[in-house]
Order: sequence, then structure tokens, then C-alpha cells
Amino acid sequence: MNQDDKIEVKHQDIQHEDDVDQKQERDHEPQQIQAFDKLSVWQAAKMYRKIGLVCFMAAFSASLDGYQGMFEL
Repeated sequence: MNQDDKIEVKHQDIQHEDDVDQKQERDHEPQQIQAFDKLSVWQAAKMYRKIGLVCFMAAFSASLDGYQGMFEL
């Protein structure tokens, strides 16, 4: 191959009419709203109190990990 020889690569997107029609239909559909979307902060905290407690215990345990050498008797 010579340096003057250049390879041209062209990219062409292929869209089928069915794909375009389905996308347009999806764009106009209303989004589904779940009951969880309407919860206030305190309602969500009350609902997920068990997992919140587990997360708090994990964070507390991780925060004390560096202090294990300080409290030796």
C-alpha cells in the first residue's frame, strides 16, 4: 500500500419505518406513576425503617473500624 492510498469508510444508519413509528408512539404515552412516588420523606422513612437501621449500623461499624487500636486495654 502506498501512502497516497486512503481507505474511505462511510457509516450509514439504517432505520426501519416500524422502529420510528414505535418510538413515536412511546414518546406520547403517559408515564406510569407508582404509589411510592407520592410518599413524603417521613412516610418513606417510616416505610423503610428496617433497611435504614441496617444501613445505619453498617455505617456506624465502618466509622469505628479505624479506632480498633485505640481502645485496647
